[in-house]
Amino acid sequence: MGYRAEFLSHWRPLLAASIGMALGLALNHYVMSLFAPALIAEFGWSRAQYALVGSTPFVTMFLIPLAGRFTDKVGARKAAALGFTILPLSYLALSFMSGSFGLYLAILVIKSILGTLTTTMVFARVIVERFDKARGIALSIVMSGAPLVAALAVPLIGAVIEDYGWRNGYRALAAISVFGGIATF
Repeated sequence: MGYRAEFLSHWRPLLAASIGMALGLALNHYVMSLFAPALIAEFGWSRAQYALVGSTPFVTMFLIPLAGRFTDKVGARKAAALGFTILPLSYLALSFMSGSFGLYLAILVIKSILGTLTTTMVFARVIVERFDKARGIALSIVMSGAPLVAALAVPLIGAVIEDYGWRNGYRALAAISVFGGIATF
């Protein structure tokens, strides 16, 4: 199959992987800092405590290979379905927090581990299985989705937090990830 023919034949998986990547856990990395001032102010957490949030990727990196193995066993579709189920539930759980920093970190760790099923690990597999000659540009398209969507989502989520509070900011993220999951499938 030729370069152009791969795009004509596989545009739907390319679009699905791009949407999934853009509206999955990757979006989280762009918007999480928006919540810091409100959470620190409401719960009295110190900035040093909140800085621990940056350690969650270190904690979860040891478990991410298990998510990769899970994806190998069940396939990208089922793995992404689980990820897009857990991700909005995690955002909803964050919106109902009562101030326990330990609970906040626990939710973040669960979100990070299972939310990984909505990231490159899963969506690159979709592309690699379908694209050969145009693999590089197809992967570039998928990877470009998250920063493109973030350019729109950061001001939107910032406005929601400012106008309606941080709880509704997390609920907006839950809605965005539900939409992302539906659109991906």
